[in-house]
Amino acid sequence: ERVIAITLLAGGTSLPELAASLAAILKGHGAMALGNVVGSNIANILLILGTCATISPLVMSGITTIDLLVMVGAVLLLLLSALVCGKGKIVRGEGIVFLAAYAAYIWYLIG
Repeated sequence: ERVIAITLLAGGTSLPELAASLAAILKGHGAMALGNVVGSNIANILLILGTCATISPLVMSGITTIDLLVMVGAVLLLLLSALVCGKGKIVRGEGIVFLAAYAAYIWYLIG
């Protein structure tokens, strides 16, 4: 269940943002792409999660300590990458590291 939720559901809901961000980047509007991604995530967290919690209380079941540590680690890695290593940019090598970390996490979930 966790693998399906993390891969298919997350990918399916993120594809419209990905398409819009790619179109903005190809037209030279990098800030527009970043705004689209950040705005979408904020709307999902605050609007959708808040609406669902208002209708029916949410229970944090099925999320393990390792899942929480992976999430916190990913955020810290992103901050480190963007602020220290890339001087405000995430370069190709860092992107590969993020993809490898995601693949390792999925491998852990499957195994």
